[in-house]
Amino acid sequence: MMKKNKSILLMRMKFRTWITDKRIWALLLYQMIGAYFVTSPVSEFTTSIGYRISPYLYVFVASNYSMILWIMSGAILLFMDAPFMNNLTYNQIIRSGRSSWNRGQVLYILLASTIYILGYVLFIYLFLITKTTFINDWGRVMHTLSKTYAGGALVVIDGYIMRQFNPITAMSLSIIISILQCTFVGLIIYNISLHFRTNKIGLLASVLYVFSASYVWSMGMEFEQKYFPVTWMNLAIYDRSGMSSKPNIWGPLIIMVTVIIGLIILADITLKNKEIETYPEIY
Repeated sequence: MMKKNKSILLMRMKFRTWITDKRIWALLLYQMIGAYFVTSPVSEFTTSIGYRISPYLYVFVASNYSMILWIMSGAILLFMDAPFMNNLTYNQIIRSGRSSWNRGQVLYILLASTIYILGYVLFIYLFLITKTTFINDWGRVMHTLSKTYAGGALVVIDGYIMRQFNPITAMSLSIIISILQCTFVGLIIYNISLHFRTNKIGLLASVLYVFSASYVWSMGMEFEQKYFPVTWMNLAIYDRSGMSSKPNIWGPLIIMVTVIIGLIILADITLKNKEIETYPEIY
């Protein structure tokens, strides 16, 4: 229990730095800009036809390849300060223990990823708050948009997704997969930065991870997309029936969770084998 409390305390200490961190405020603005551009055409369309839209637009935002790159680029910005070390870190490690300190940073990555993605969901809702109606259905507007491009280039309502998933399931899966992807990016930067004692290599690896799939998208290589984890945010690549070459949703989910657990364990092993230097206490 004591180790758990130390880990939570270390996580909370990291979140307290958000108030004065200009990078976090820039990321907040970045999210608002992204949400505005995806909702603006949809807002105009709902006004023109006089109907409200159901609150599940994030499903299609997270399934658009341009927006996937936008969201994941923000995740890189969020975790670019990994492995979250400063002149007080080594004293924290000595006092709390390496495992507790590592768990605190991992908890931070998991919770920060969750807040980041839910922030997108919230901003999309807020920009459409006067145009939204809460129903347990895709709704007339979504079905209409799936037959046109009135939603704009950044939000293409895919009828295939609407046929494969009910809205609650699709929304839940989109949020969960997005959080897992952001967590994975954070852990990539964190692990590599711990190993090399610099975050430059970790940042480079995360950029390559996020943008390598853009080549596949630009080439229209639909079959190969299932082998690039970044594309797993797009629910259109899945087939729940198992009657096609498209993967089932559970395979990628299990892989992501397993890899994340592996990265958490690897970070703990790396930190235990690293020499820890102490700095004088700063008051």
